Amino acid sequence: MVNEYYSESLQRFNDLVKQRKRIFQLFSQTQTNFINFICREAPYQKRVSEFCDNFNRFSEQYPDLRGNDETRNELLKRVNMLNETLWSTVLDRKNVAVQERQSQTELMQNGWETREKSKLITFVAQLMELEFERFRTIV
Repeated sequence: MVNEYYSESLQRFNDLVKQRKRIFQLFSQTQTNFINFICREAPYQKRVSEFCDNFNRFSEQYPDLRGNDETRNELLKRVNMLNETLWSTVLDRKNVAVQERQSQTELMQNGWETREKSKLITFVAQLMELEFERFRTIV
């Protein structure tokens, strides 16, 4: 009876360790995916920097045209183009983020958490049964 108790207890503890490793691996993978998602390269700053560089270069090359109405209208046109480009990029990235979030929601809604909790409860209940049986055989 004692050997059976030890082997069964050892098996249940090994099951708990395996479950913990599985859960931590999934959490680690989820965290890595999230960090990669957050750290994706965004072209916003590149486009804004290019715009500023072009504007500064133009201002240095043609300082007398800065007060010209045509130059001002061209600059406003370019600002509007940059605005539209940035907004289209933002909307594209938003759509990708929404799709990514939906895939994560599906992962959470497929019952993974409930299954893992159920396994944990089963392992603990089996350990309690083993302890109870051991106590009953002693008394």
